[in-house]
Amino acid sequence: MRVLVVHNRYREAGGEDAVFRAEAALLRSRGHEVVEFVEDNCRIQEVNPLK
Repeated sequence: MRVLVVHNRYREAGGEDAVFRAEAALLRSRGHEVVEFVEDNCRIQEVNPLK
């Protein structure tokens, strides 16, 4: 099965990041094809909808 895992990183790494990596690793270990899509909160500052 192909699985897309999506994560939004915060400025400082925390437990959510560890869980994201662990879940992706578990899915891979069970034979699933895992595609990761990761964004970063720092990028939000670059996006201005008023431009």
